[in-house]
Amino acid sequence: MQKRPLSLLAVVLLGVCAVARAQTAAETGAGASRDTQVQEIVVTAQRRDQRMQDVPVAVLAITGDDATRRGVLDTSALAQMVPGLTFNRQSTSATPFLRGVGSQNGTIGNESSVAIYVDDVYINTGFGSLFDFNNIARIEVLKGPQGTLFGRNATGGVINVITRDPSPTPSVDVSAGYANYSTYNMQLYATGRITDEISANVAAYGRKQDEGWGRNLASGDPTYTGWASGVRTKALWQPSEDTDILLSFDFNKERTELGLNLVPIPGTFGALAERSPPGFYDSYSSPDNSSTVRQVGGSLKLTNRFDWATLKSISAYRDTRAHFNSDQDGTPIVLLDAQFDDFDHDFTQELQLLSPAQSSLKWIVGAFFLSGEAGYDPLRLSGKVISLPYVSYYSNEKTTSISTFGQSTANVLPDTNLTLGLRYTRDKQEMDIFHNLGGLGDSPEGRDSATFPKLTYRASLDHHFSSDIMGYVSYNRGFKSGVYNLIQGPSRVSPFGAPVPIAPPVRPEVLDAYAIGMKSEFLDHSVRVDVEGFYYRYSNLQVIEVQSGAAKTVNAAAAKIKGVDLDIEVVPLPRLTLAGGVSVLDGRYKSFPNGQENLPNPPNAAIPYPAGCPLPPPVLVPTVPGNTQIACNLAGHRTIDSPTVSSTLSSDYRLPVPIGEIDFNVAWSHTASYFFEPDNGLAKQPAVDMVDASIGLAAAKGRWDMRVWGKNLLQKHYYSYAVEGSLQGNVYSGAPPRTFGVTASMHF
Repeated sequence: MQKRPLSLLAVVLLGVCAVARAQTAAETGAGASRDTQVQEIVVTAQRRDQRMQDVPVAVLAITGDDATRRGVLDTSALAQMVPGLTFNRQSTSATPFLRGVGSQNGTIGNESSVAIYVDDVYINTGFGSLFDFNNIARIEVLKGPQGTLFGRNATGGVINVITRDPSPTPSVDVSAGYANYSTYNMQLYATGRITDEISANVAAYGRKQDEGWGRNLASGDPTYTGWASGVRTKALWQPSEDTDILLSFDFNKERTELGLNLVPIPGTFGALAERSPPGFYDSYSSPDNSSTVRQVGGSLKLTNRFDWATLKSISAYRDTRAHFNSDQDGTPIVLLDAQFDDFDHDFTQELQLLSPAQSSLKWIVGAFFLSGEAGYDPLRLSGKVISLPYVSYYSNEKTTSISTFGQSTANVLPDTNLTLGLRYTRDKQEMDIFHNLGGLGDSPEGRDSATFPKLTYRASLDHHFSSDIMGYVSYNRGFKSGVYNLIQGPSRVSPFGAPVPIAPPVRPEVLDAYAIGMKSEFLDHSVRVDVEGFYYRYSNLQVIEVQSGAAKTVNAAAAKIKGVDLDIEVVPLPRLTLAGGVSVLDGRYKSFPNGQENLPNPPNAAIPYPAGCPLPPPVLVPTVPGNTQIACNLAGHRTIDSPTVSSTLSSDYRLPVPIGEIDFNVAWSHTASYFFEPDNGLAKQPAVDMVDASIGLAAAKGRWDMRVWGKNLLQKHYYSYAVEGSLQGNVYSGAPPRTFGVTASMHF
């Protein structure tokens, strides 16, 4: 089954290359244009502008036009365009994985292993990683650890979103759309000159979905409805040719049920022995199982170009707050409900000093500072499984991170470059926590702190065999800081009069990555082929165990991940572009003693008793659904969020017509099955094939355009989140169904 996407992609692209060769020969050097060549893309993967094909890093870039045609309006939609990337959603938080490396813990205070940047500003929390865009200039996805230049916890890679800067040329774009499920959306983008030295822009959006994808079988209310709105604005002051001062502000607010409305995985039973609901998006949960996230941010970027170097200063502040209600048992009876009030606010400051563009020795040195606080204010648990009326957790984790870094690239032989980089990071985590037990009073506050220093580094050697073919080898070390569990669990509630004991923090995870790759263009730049093979040695992985309804981060000892990424783009005929990619992945835990195994209780179907678990088997209570949790050796299990094969294939054709131009876009993606839990149990994402398509008509003078689009046209059912727990059993939250609509835009 998994060989089919690889075979199909290989056959199609080999055929395309043959057509491209014939087409190029027929043209006999008549000249190239944007209609017959792959687009040259400039990226900032090494914190300076470079051609993507000259960067010895596996990077996939998505232009703003590509994002529009493919309907990429938020970060979570990237998974259908980037092989090797999964972008799931746990309640209010994003949990991206690249090449099997990521953090499944989307709770507040836990940073992602795939670092997300927007306009060079680090997004410190998964809660702040989910937002809409209508002003994308480019999205860069850097695969593999980026422990030197993007050093903040980037063990898995980096997603770097670049939005459009203000232009002095005035323009206004207005669009409105309608889609199924009574979904409305509007967008506005405007830019222009304020004074001779100052330009500004504003991008605003709003969307609302009134009709649900399913219904709540207990209350009759619709499920999976939501709305969002936001604004992003920039002001660019250029007092001289050598100085740019860019001030940015953004505000976003969203209500959603994605990652919530947990129901039994098909074929299993829930907390009250209820079966899976009749509809994939139906629910038994208590009403108002939803989340609302509000985030505000601002940044100031100063760039000054001297004769001998360029200085950049990036200052930013972000405040993110979330409230959500979560029915932990997934039944209409209040067995265990949770109400979360989360906060995260961060200040970051980065300084960079870069060599001039014309310098033969490319170098960059810099420093990064982060001061942040995150926690629950409070997290309240209530229900029949708690003997008290409720238990409230108040926690506050303070993070202070200071790092210095440097990297240089030198020409050591003709057409051969050596890159060396170092980064030293010192993180300090401070934890405060107390509990309120059923309104009887607060337990005394407990405190703890820990410091995590680490040196990370990078080395790469690249050689240009010609102006269009480059090969490279590289070694990178990535580091993700240690972290406290903000939910300590009922067993850690102290008697009154004694401080709350705080569990020690989870150890930092470290990833050593070895890679060999090639970047190439052929046939008068009508074919681009990029390939990289990689091998990861991964230690102290931070993984999640769900105990008594609470997510707890623990360390797995070690894992090894290996694989190959292939990206191809071809222009076989004028105005026709085909693009495809394949990621083949093999990730296994090499050492994982005392990992959590979830054994389904009757009436769930019995599964073979797993190897590596203590004998004799535990007694499974036949009248209580859910799971019995025992400690087992999980060595040899597949790493989570690691599909063995993922692939994409898209075609885009632009056809001139008397009134303008029509473009046709069809995209297919395949993701093999993978596990959400280290025990490789019933929380398993099924293999899924997705097909998206759109047809656009643009007026000749660019005054207006229309687009009819559809996503998940095959109506595939897959999960945005799945988990195995002791109380609720094995449950999932649904990902978006088939959606389709029309969007019309005016341009002034």
